[in-house]
Formats: sequence, structure tokens, C-alpha cells
Amino acid sequence: MTPLLQTGLLWLLQSTLLLTLGLLSLHLARKRGPAVQTALGRATLLAVALAPLLAYPLVGHIQPLWHLSLPSTVPHTVPHISSKPAPLSEAALPRLSDLPKPTSTNHGPLIAPPLTPAPLVSGGETRSVGVGLLWPLTTLFLLLWLAACLRHLTTLHRTARRLTSGPAFDLLSELTPRPPTLFAHPAVRSPFLAGVLRPAIFLPANAETEFNPAALRAILAHELAHRDRHDTLWLLLSRLLTALLWPQPLLWLLCRRLEAIGEEACDLSVLARDCPPRAYADCLLSLAERRQPSRRQRALGAGVAPFRSSLGRRVQQILSKGNHIMPTVSARLRLTIAAGALAAVIGGLFLVSSAPAQV
Repeated sequence: MTPLLQTGLLWLLQSTLLLTLGLLSLHLARKRGPAVQTALGRATLLAVALAPLLAYPLVGHIQPLWHLSLPSTVPHTVPHISSKPAPLSEAALPRLSDLPKPTSTNHGPLIAPPLTPAPLVSGGETRSVGVGLLWPLTTLFLLLWLAACLRHLTTLHRTARRLTSGPAFDLLSELTPRPPTLFAHPAVRSPFLAGVLRPAIFLPANAETEFNPAALRAILAHELAHRDRHDTLWLLLSRLLTALLWPQPLLWLLCRRLEAIGEEACDLSVLARDCPPRAYADCLLSLAERRQPSRRQRALGAGVAPFRSSLGRRVQQILSKGNHIMPTVSARLRLTIAAGALAAVIGGLFLVSSAPAQV
């Protein structure tokens, strides 16, 4: 087994433990609000990302309870055979008198069985090589897709019209003392926030005429909530992790759950800005019916338009919430969650490890 594949399988095993604990903690904290769930989910995401770095200096110094042995892919060596045999000296040639004399047998002449060469690579080794090639090739494809999405957003940023006045700009200035850059572009189907260092809000070209002031205010408040939560940074981290560790289904489940929790948190933030729940629900329904963001914009952009699969749940939560105050997470709780994630990473090394089998 190649060292790269061995490291990937060890990461896969460690992440299974971490993600199982993280998803279980999210389920137990489902009544604590999106702020606590976000802290738990992001701590799990960081634990999975840092697990290989934290595990590297400890591997070999600890004895895990469960050791998974995997077939080695070291190829069998074939001796080199020269096309011209080396000349033998006369002393090395056997004498006729020294040769054993044939003996008669009733079973007929003795015939030696033909020699069958051993296969250079076994079936298990072939599968290991196939997995070792499939994993990096799929990762490369996913990273190239993210690069294409980033190039698309860069093109939008370069060709979009910057709004420095008008209804959308005035509403954004009322919502926050430090408004982000506001752009409008015909290729934008639905409003979204994009950018890591300096996130910007992208609106459709006719957003100011299509949406009424109440709906436009709710949309801008939603994108501001994404900015305050640094959702674009965490979205990029989740996309990179799923590209590197794509065979892990629990990681995809956690990232999808984190996106849903983030949308719920942003909905609460919009309602906390005195937006009528009924007007905000109508805004979401209108966006879901007419405007769905493109896949490239959805990949790295945090938007307000809901997935149709989550639309009913979000509308129900908006209309049923009596208290629209976003609960905060104390510094003590954050330190507790971070310490628990670190302990889970180190504890996982004492439970499971992997290495090639000895041959």
C-alpha cells in the first residue's frame, strides 16, 4: 500500500469516529438553538480537518486498541536475465561420470511439471492500486470544479455594476454602519454573498424593481447575517474538505446539516430586525418559485433562496417562532466544545490505526 493511500484510509477511519460524535452532538443539541449547533458542527469540521496534522507526530508512539492491517502493494522483484549467457569455465562443467544414472521405473518416464511463473501483482494489490488512483483523480476533479466556480465569481465581480446609490444601497446602509460592497449583474439569478476576505452581496440586475422594499430589506438582512457569521469562509472549508475526503458520506451529511443550521440562524437574524414573519415567508416562496441560483454560484456563495426540499421547514419555522432572538454562545462553552473536539481527535488515535500488512 502506498503511503498516500495509507494516510487517506487512516484519515477515513479517524473521521468516521469524529463525525459520528459530531452528528450525535448536533442531534442532542437540536433544542439549544442554531448558535450552539453551529459551534458544535464547526468544531467537528475543524477536528476532521486537523486530524491528520495532529495524528502525524503521534503515530508510532502509541498503541491503538484496534489495528487494521491492509495488503501491501510492494511489487515482486523479477531477476534480470541477460540475453547472452555468461560463458562457463571447463572446471564448472559437470563430468559425465558424475551425472546420476537413470533408473528404470514401472510408472513410465518421469516428466517434470511445467514451471508456471508467479503473478507479479495479486488481485488484492490490484484493487489497492485502483483505489489509490480513484481517490486522487476524483479529488482532482472536485478541486478543478471549485476552481471553475471561483473563476466564475471572479468574472462576476469584475463585470458587475457596483451600486453606490438607490433603494438597495440605502436599505443596506440603514441595516449596518459598515455595509459590504453591493453589486448587480444580469447573470445573477438569486441574491447571494460571496468572498472570504471582503464578502460582497450580489443582486440580480432588476432586483430593485422586482422586489418591494420589505422583501429587499429582508434579503439584504439575510446576507448581512451570513457575513457576520463568516459563512463564506466555512463554506469554502467544507467544500475543500469534501473534495479531499469525498469517500466519507458522514462528512457530506455534516456539511449539508451545517448549511441548514446556517439558514435557520440567518432567518432568526432577519426576524430579529423587525421583519414581519409573513412578509419574509412570502419572500422565500417567491424566490423559490422564480429564482434558483446556479450551481457555480451556489458552490461558493451563501444565498437566501432556499432549496425546495427545505422550503417547507423554513417557512414553518419562520411562522411558528414566537421569540426571534438569536441565543449567543458563551466563551466558556466555546472553549469546552473546542477542548472536547481536541480530546476526540487524540482519543481516536488510541482506538484505531491502519498500516500495511507485513510480508
